[in-house]
Amino acid sequence: MREREFVDERGEIHTFEVDGAEFSVMLIKKGYARGGDHHKTRQYVAALRGSIDLHIRKSDGEEGVYTVNAGEHFVILKNLPHYMVSTTDSITIEWIEGGYGDTEYDTVFRKRVVWLNQNNVG
Repeated sequence: MREREFVDERGEIHTFEVDGAEFSVMLIKKGYARGGDHHKTRQYVAALRGSIDLHIRKSDGEEGVYTVNAGEHFVILKNLPHYMVSTTDSITIEWIEGGYGDTEYDTVFRKRVVWLNQNNVG
């Protein structure tokens, strides 16, 4: 098993690789955002504690916001830009079919994530 850790004012990200499978456990402090990217495969997000709002730009260009509460999960289809905002102090787990190597940032959503984090009133 291999682990990578990243800690900043937004919280913590712990990424694990077990037998070739990668997954991340994230502690996200209230009001902070993560992501602003998309992947060539599906991504799975589960809330273990707290609540997040998952923002997704759907294939028709419209943006949807989906609340994921503790004990719930959500599947993000491939190639859909997305980011999450923690509405409480939250712990999530996520994994991507095929791993994180295919991550690409979405310019509009990434700028929004940066702005939200710089202006957090959480």
